[in-house]
Amino acid sequence: VRFDDLQVFPSLSRKSAKVRMKVVNLTGHAVKVDISLSAAPGNNVTSAPPVPQHRLAATIAPGGSTVETECMLGGTVYPWDEFSPSLYRLTARLDGRFGGHLQIDTKSTTFGLRDVSTEGTQFLINGRKTFFRGTLECCIFPLTGHPPTDVESWKRIIRIAKAHGLNLIRFHSYCPPEAAFVAADELGFYYQVETCWANQSTTLGDGKPVDEWVYDETDRILKAYGNHPCFLLMPHGNEPGGKKANAYLAQWVDHFKAQDSRRLWTSG
Repeated sequence: VRFDDLQVFPSLSRKSAKVRMKVVNLTGHAVKVDISLSAAPGNNVTSAPPVPQHRLAATIAPGGSTVETECMLGGTVYPWDEFSPSLYRLTARLDGRFGGHLQIDTKSTTFGLRDVSTEGTQFLINGRKTFFRGTLECCIFPLTGHPPTDVESWKRIIRIAKAHGLNLIRFHSYCPPEAAFVAADELGFYYQVETCWANQSTTLGDGKPVDEWVYDETDRILKAYGNHPCFLLMPHGNEPGGKKANAYLAQWVDHFKAQDSRRLWTSG
């Protein structure tokens, strides 16, 4: 019995974080577990009151279950944005006794207390009107043939963008590696992440393999990087092709907008 996924849905207005945990159960029968959740402010917070620990009991069905709960973060909270990129570290611990043996599993993630919304035609970050000033990143790294996979390289890229007065990078038709998200979280920078460029060589909405792949890739991106507060915007990708692309992408937007409210969604 173990954690498979840990997703955090913060709410600045409620000073809380809804936690969604997917727990795998390979015992073949339902089991009872105790889960404890602890959160602590991370970088850029020099002194902070302790966050109350949250505990709950759950029954995990054969195969696995999804467990959801809301953790209150206390009276004093630290929002995340480009001006004050305060982070939290959340750790989930699972305890259970199976077949006479005590089993423990833990899983941790970083998140930011950040709300993104709209007001008319304008974007709001934590209730404040925000103008996105972005640049394009087309996965062009001729010296290596691949994007950097270390945090410092991405911090260098972000600092150059900031020096030019920018606050967002659009990743053209691809998703960057983990190091890019870590760097942006720590420096206070916004990302637009995409999946592919379905045009000319293929089309969307015509039953081709790319239709299923875009959904699968979006699921994978959310599972791997969904907790990062820098991950703010997501379209499917660039210049969608195909006569049925608009209908296909309208359903894609509706599907993921209902599933994940931590970012803003659009078609292409």
